[in-house]
Formats: sequence, structure tokens, C-alpha cells
Amino acid sequence: MSNDSARSEARSTALEFLYEAAIREEAPTKLFEGASGEDAFVLSLLEKVENSSADLESLIEKNLSEGWALSRIPAIDVQILKLGIVELQAADAPAAVVLSEATKLAYSYSTEESAKFVNGLLATIANEL
Repeated sequence: MSNDSARSEARSTALEFLYEAAIREEAPTKLFEGASGEDAFVLSLLEKVENSSADLESLIEKNLSEGWALSRIPAIDVQILKLGIVELQAADAPAAVVLSEATKLAYSYSTEESAKFVNGLLATIANEL
């Protein structure tokens, strides 16, 4: 498996843990502790989101269109946005790759409309960062 596809798979795994943690109101790293085949990249993403969740939510809210609130965004989309932002902040991958990967996650786990929304909002945030 290529490094790119391994990273794509790791992002998907991280999203699954982030979403489950959000629904259960638990720490994503705590859920990940018992997972088999622990992956350092997944754990790194989970830790970054967990450690800066409030800041990530503030950044998302700040960049929403007028009349929108974080509470109006589906939980899965919020987690995709958080994951994308921590990758943009880390600058380990080009912004175009981060946006593409986040959009793919939204298409896979949410809706076509969500994919467009995630892409647009992350592009705005990428320009800000």
C-alpha cells in the first residue's frame, strides 16, 4: 500500500474515532487506546483534535456564513473540518491535498452538499492560516 493510500485510510480511521467520541462524549484517544493495529499517524491526528477542540470549533464558527452556527452543522462534518484544520495547521501535506482528502471523507461519510460545504469552508480557513 502506498504512503498516500495509507494516509487516506488513516484519516478515515481517525474520523471514525472522532465521530464516535463526539457521539459518546468521550476522548477520542481513550477510544483509540484499545484499538488493534494502532497507527502513529491516526493517534497524532486524534491527539491534535482532542487537545485543541475548543480552538478548532472557534475557528470554524468564525468562518461560518452569517446566520450559521456550529450547532447547525452535522456532527460528522464538524469532525471532518476539525481533522482538516489540524492537518492544515501541521503543514505536513499541501493544502490542496488536505482539502481533497477532507472532501473525499465528506462524500464517503456525509452528503454531496456537505462535501461542497467542507471544501469551501476549509479553503477559507486555509487562506487564513
